[in-house]
Amino acid sequence: MRTGFLAVLLAVAAGTPALAEDSIVTAGTGVLTMCRSWLVYTSCQDYNHVTVPTRVKVGESLELVFGSNTKKIQFPVARITRQGDRCTAYNEASGGSEKVDKLEFEPCRSAAP
Repeated sequence: MRTGFLAVLLAVAAGTPALAEDSIVTAGTGVLTMCRSWLVYTSCQDYNHVTVPTRVKVGESLELVFGSNTKKIQFPVARITRQGDRCTAYNEASGGSEKVDKLEFEPCRSAAP
């Protein structure tokens, strides 16, 4: 009994791993991070309060309108991860690098199939 409790306690202390999701429900806004690779470095810019659909699915393309000097882009959702009540949608399936375009949502939850 104690061993099981200790294992759960250690797992919580270490943080929960990000889970892959096919579809999530959002609050309707997110933070967009767009990264550009230059010759010798990569720079990233965050855009807050970007309006997004309340349901986001892998494989769809989101039309995003944002910024004080209005920009409009298509954001292909290639991968979604969820960690607790925070979700991240990436425009690349491989991921692993923080220097990729992504949308972060908090709060979010897994969408029922």
